[in-house]
Amino acid sequence: MPRFVLDTTIAIDLLNGLPSSKPLKAKLERARVYVSIVTRIEMLSFPNITPEIESRIKNFLKSVKVVPLNRKVERNTVLLRRTRKLKIPDSIIAATALSLHAALMSRDDHFIRLNWPGLPVITE
Repeated sequence: MPRFVLDTTIAIDLLNGLPSSKPLKAKLERARVYVSIVTRIEMLSFPNITPEIESRIKNFLKSVKVVPLNRKVERNTVLLRRTRKLKIPDSIIAATALSLHAALMSRDDHFIRLNWPGLPVITE
């Protein structure tokens, strides 16, 4: 079964049910889906979040596995930061995918250009 880690932009697109996210949603129905703890934090910390939106976010997060920080994610984060100079949150998200041997789903250019061995980045 394929494994995917969603970055925050993809998770928000899916949460909002954007038409462009329908092909991704279909692909994810037959996969193990994860998000980094960073994505959880980013989604729940929007300014002026309404109780309705917070509830939708929490329900979405129940439908995926949230991966906490651990030693493996930490080691991969350090390697990514040292060699690719990603911001720490982005490094943690990418390191989460690496630690799970999962593909990273993103539409962010810095992930698309990452070119890290063993880390496929899916944009569609």
